Amino acid sequence: NRADGFSESAHFLMGQSYFLEKRFDAALDEWKQFLSQKPLSFKDAAHYQRGSIHLFNDNVSKAKEELFKIGDPALKKRSEHFIHAMNRWENRPARSPAFAGIFSALLPGAGQWYIGHFWDGLSALVINGAFIYGAYYTFTRDHYVAGGLLTLIGSGFYGGNIFSAVSGAHKYNKRVKESLWEEFQTKYGIMFEWNGALLTMRF
Repeated sequence: NRADGFSESAHFLMGQSYFLEKRFDAALDEWKQFLSQKPLSFKDAAHYQRGSIHLFNDNVSKAKEELFKIGDPALKKRSEHFIHAMNRWENRPARSPAFAGIFSALLPGAGQWYIGHFWDGLSALVINGAFIYGAYYTFTRDHYVAGGLLTLIGSGFYGGNIFSAVSGAHKYNKRVKESLWEEFQTKYGIMFEWNGALLTMRF
């Protein structure tokens, strides 16, 4: 009846609002409760959206598992295209934070070059090189206080160079992931409209 349909729509839309806010854990829980009530409508849409979240969480097997549950012909066809595109998600470009840190530890600036930040890498190389040379120069001339001071300050720049490379790799991965997510939502996402009495789905 109409009251049941209104209740189903309200429960589903609660999950959708969490989804749009990127509160994905809350959306998964809301749609899990929604599906446990064996709804008559928007069941397939809930599976589709749950699959999208699992993909964002890099759990491709769970994403496909949700999409394989879809029975609606139109949405099933869309989910097949979505599944096919998941190869791009799994093979998206990424940079290892560990490698970036190691590279910058071995040669200041190398980690920044690894993630594509050439000028940051060059700056790190020049600054750290200057401190290393300065410390070496002062120690070889028995200026131990000045050499110790340069070593102390230089070690801070050296550590910052490593931290910058590691942080940059994380940011690179996040940027690539979010960019691809937005592209996938544009191509394969589904939208919902509520007119106060009826919930409709479109894509």
